[in-house]
Amino acid sequence: QVKHEINGLKDEIHQVKHEINGLKTSFEQFELKSNNRHEEIIERFKALERDQDFIWEKTARNEREK
Repeated sequence: QVKHEINGLKDEIHQVKHEINGLKTSFEQFELKSNNRHEEIIERFKALERDQDFIWEKTARNEREK
């Protein structure tokens, strides 16, 4: 009976390890998506900054030409 309980515990430990590995995989995928989204947002901010700088320079140039 003790051997049976030990085998049951081993099975439970194996299942927990399997679930942990699944969670690790899910977390790694989430982290990768999060990093990709972060990079995309940063790139969009940089594009907005470039546009703003261009518009500011053009406005300043037009004001000087008046």
